[in-house]
Amino acid sequence: MQKNLPKKKALILGATGLVGKHLLQHLLNDDMYEEARVITRRSLHIQHEKLQEIVIDFEQLENYSTWFEVDDVFCCLGTTMKKAVTKEAFYFVDHDLPVRAARMAQWHAQTFIYISSIGSSVASSFYYLRVKGETERDILKTTLSHICILRPSVLIGKREDKERKIEDMGGFILNSLSWLMWGGLKKYRPIHADKVARAMQQLAHTEQKGKYVYESNHIGDIVQNMQYPQPLTPTI
Repeated sequence: MQKNLPKKKALILGATGLVGKHLLQHLLNDDMYEEARVITRRSLHIQHEKLQEIVIDFEQLENYSTWFEVDDVFCCLGTTMKKAVTKEAFYFVDHDLPVRAARMAQWHAQTFIYISSIGSSVASSFYYLRVKGETERDILKTTLSHICILRPSVLIGKREDKERKIEDMGGFILNSLSWLMWGGLKKYRPIHADKVARAMQQLAHTEQKGKYVYESNHIGDIVQNMQYPQPLTPTI
């Protein structure tokens, strides 16, 4: 049946990151997509008949509106305070760029899927989580017909970014303690980046409309059981 469906086009922002690189490979191998576009600050050095890449200065993102003329937009952008150095630079990457992308996507795309973080809330006392909460809030304000926000726990996977090795160590430690995390603690279990990427891919293929927020344990259910749990009503 899928062979008779129109082929889709996708855009990824953040394809060089831990989740983004997995997502790109899944989309390139997905028969539902005829084209996978990537907006990036450095070349991926990948050759594929479906791949369309453009290297830009993200300060000028608004100049590339035609790249958002796709069916699905996946936003995997994010950084750390250590890498950003200043709060202003961090806010630009983790708030301004995803929100700009959502606002640009709303004119053409059907679906916008964004990776946030477990614990994100505008009321958080932690700057990182507060910014994530503000980003969620502002993305949800757009007129996109289908928005999915994923809140993964600590991500597991091989990172190219040496500055994030501490996160890898934290993920390893938490993963070894996963068997202790049940009930309300289940959502804090570390999750593999590839599982998050596959959940994003599957959510883009659903026919549901609306605005949804999925916690980390919901992400696992989507991939393992093809179940779409009742999303949270976000408190942001």
